[in-house]
Amino acid sequence: MDAWLTFADPAVGAPVSVALAAGDLTASLYGMVVLGLVLTCQLVRRFRPGHPAGAGTTPGPERGPR
Repeated sequence: MDAWLTFADPAVGAPVSVALAAGDLTASLYGMVVLGLVLTCQLVRRFRPGHPAGAGTTPGPERGPR
């Protein structure tokens, strides 16, 4: 599903930008609804514990007393 979300983000985002630039508020509103769903799915999948880029799974610099 990650591949579909990766594809859908720019595939929906570009027409929304074009609709906004053209001044078509109705088309941009409908596009933003779909884009919001895509971005929400990406956000939820990113913070799931089993996802490789999930919260707490990437090692960071150790912080402690010096």
